[in-house]
Amino acid sequence: MNYFGVSGNFQSLLLIVEAAKRSWFKWLCRRSQRKRLDWERFAALLARHPLPRPRISVRIW
Repeated sequence: MNYFGVSGNFQSLLLIVEAAKRSWFKWLCRRSQRKRLDWERFAALLARHPLPRPRISVRIW
């Protein structure tokens, strides 16, 4: 995220975080053949193990 963390690019950082969440959910759902992971359980998992918050690391303006 530091590569994209320049001023004026915060909306794109939020999109990257949402894409990471969807990808993580997809691959966690594929791990087990018995019980499928639903969004409520995934939200609880995100509460315990949150993704890093996006931030602007370089101010270019």
